[in-house]
Amino acid sequence: MGSSRARIAIDAMGGDFAPDEIVAGALRAHEELGVEVLLVGDPELVRASIEKAFIFGGA
Repeated sequence: MGSSRARIAIDAMGGDFAPDEIVAGALRAHEELGVEVLLVGDPELVRASIEKAFIFGGA
């Protein structure tokens, strides 16, 4: 059977201050809750937000 680990897809481009705040929340959910996260959106913008999170200590 499959894993019991939760897997969620998140629209990284929706919401205020996207994608930075959305990506930061998704990374936090992964770290704190162990969920598997799939970020959906412009790959270049999402990648840049992930890099920013690591540079500024958010991940």
